Amino acid sequence: MICSIDIGGTMVKYGVITQTGKIVEKSLVKNNAYSKDSLIEILRRVIDEMREKYLIEGIAFTIPAITDSNTGEVLSEGSMPFLLGENVKEALKKHYNLPIHSENDGNCAALAEAWIGAGQGKSDLAVVVIGTGVGGAVLKDGRIHSGNNFLAGEFGYMFQTFDFESKKFESWSDCGSVLTLSDKMSQHLNREVSGKEVFTLAESGDAYACGLIDDFYNSNAIGFFNIQYMYDPEVIIIGGGVSERQDFLIELEKRMDLIFECNPIATKRPILEKTMYGNDANLIGAAYHFIQHEAITN
Repeated sequence: MICSIDIGGTMVKYGVITQTGKIVEKSLVKNNAYSKDSLIEILRRVIDEMREKYLIEGIAFTIPAITDSNTGEVLSEGSMPFLLGENVKEALKKHYNLPIHSENDGNCAALAEAWIGAGQGKSDLAVVVIGTGVGGAVLKDGRIHSGNNFLAGEFGYMFQTFDFESKKFESWSDCGSVLTLSDKMSQHLNREVSGKEVFTLAESGDAYACGLIDDFYNSNAIGFFNIQYMYDPEVIIIGGGVSERQDFLIELEKRMDLIFECNPIATKRPILEKTMYGNDANLIGAAYHFIQHEAITN
């Protein structure tokens, strides 16, 4: 069995996954890491907890940043800037005599869905994960396409606005992430607000929250439209906790209606689907990445 860990910007999810993708056990702890060493301490606690209960054959984990999936080096700041240039994989190898593999979180979500999820049987697909930022992955002919610099699928970097005079811009992550919702609402109310609470406030009629939610869906619809005409996947699979809302796809499709009403030359409407495994996709995908790499090395 594989100890699989999903390192998020706010929480660390972890569990035990079988070779067929079944989750035997899962849990989560708050990610209060402030350095690589403090993160390693958190990871060691959860790994040791799982090793006390199960016969663990290897360790797999996600990184919320651009990552060299071969060496394990973190190539961008992501949601934990202190990891830039660090190698969590190599640090863990000092403590465990087990095979260890790491991969970008968006790529792991895509691997899970391509393996046993919503993308199973499809050759070309894109996966977008909306959370602290906007990440994702591109699969071509059923395999992760990393790009020359491991940037493929880093949709959050895509510009949505750019003012050349003021030199100000907004990326997809700036406009369409859950963190943006919570940050803007927190500033407005002068107290800490979660992304979930922003939706609750909007449902209660709070005008400012309603505006934020509207901007959130508009930005994501623009992003999905652009992916369709940049890559032309068979399907765009959407993950992240917010995607589990019952009205999530309904609201996105409303925006797509307006986009295609205003743009008659666009003939291919994106097919949008939620991840089959939701918040578990990263855990499952990390395990599948481990299985793939162990098969290659063995």
